[in-house]
Order: sequence, then structure tokens, then C-alpha cells
Amino acid sequence: MSERRHHRRKEVDARVELHHPDLGTIKAHTRDISNGWMFVVLQQCKGFPVGARVRLRLVDSAAPGIMFNAKVVHRTGEGIGLMFLNYEQDGARFALTELRRVWRPKEGARASP
Repeated sequence: MSERRHHRRKEVDARVELHHPDLGTIKAHTRDISNGWMFVVLQQCKGFPVGARVRLRLVDSAAPGIMFNAKVVHRTGEGIGLMFLNYEQDGARFALTELRRVWRPKEGARASP
């Protein structure tokens, strides 16, 4: 199988809430996250076909008010792979590039590993 990732994954076990118009709110947790992608572990992922759109909130985030809009890009027996599309905060929608710009470490500061 060909590797298509553009960004390295980091193993992260974080609590998330998925919001889907038909399925409601589902509590789950992540397995790994990269710059623009996330794998969410779900016991039942049948309601999330590839291509489905979901909203996602990182429960324990320093900014829990941010809601990510994402698309299901693959599904396994363990869960779903999501691609971030954009994010919303305080009623406004932003491109991911804006979030990356805001969260970029200040010059001279060391980025955490």
C-alpha cells in the first residue's frame, strides 16, 4: 500500500465529541492526530460513511469553544479517519491556515515535541 500522508501522525488519546445531524452527539477519543487529519476510535462507526460531514470538538482543549468541521475519509473496524475542512469559533468560520498562523510558536520560542 502506498503511503499518502503529507504530515507525521502523533499518537494522542484525547476526548472528543462528534456532532452529526442524524446521529446526534457521540463521545469518543482519538488515536492519532496530524496536521489536518485525525483518527477517532468508535465502537459503532456504521453511521459514518466515507464522505459524511461531522463537527468535532476537542473536549479537553485549551480552546474548547473551537468546533472543527471535518469529513470522513476512511473507516475501519476501530473507527473513522477524519480530514479537517475548517473551524468555527464565536460564530465565525475560518480556514485551517488561520488556526495554524495563530498557533505558530513565536520567533525564538521552542516548539514542544
